[in-house]
Amino acid sequence: DVPVRPGYASLWFGPAGTRTPLHHDGSNILICQIYGRKRITLVAPTSAALAQHAEGFYAPEDWKNLVANEDNPAAIRTVELSAGEALFLPIGYWHDVEALEPSIHVSMLGFGKPNSVNWYRPGFVQ
Repeated sequence: DVPVRPGYASLWFGPAGTRTPLHHDGSNILICQIYGRKRITLVAPTSAALAQHAEGFYAPEDWKNLVANEDNPAAIRTVELSAGEALFLPIGYWHDVEALEPSIHVSMLGFGKPNSVNWYRPGFVQ
């Protein structure tokens, strides 16, 4: 685990088509789109199938089938961020990020209050 301290942030930039597959993070994230557009697909952390089949922080490639076949499927939502917009992702929210055009965003991870939940660790053996 990387310690998340107040002020911690990361810069993401790349050409259209750059993608980070469906995964979850162990901290809250504020995504601030600076340039271009990104599509972010969201799945609630309540998906039992994703928690069971995760490999580390990542969902398996067939995650859409797993979620669709749950007894109580988690909702899948899609958000498109343009320059100047932001999205807050609570701890554990599954998200897939794809650049629709050349784009830049800053992910702010270091909030002044506790920012992790040690008990939510799908994909990791306890």
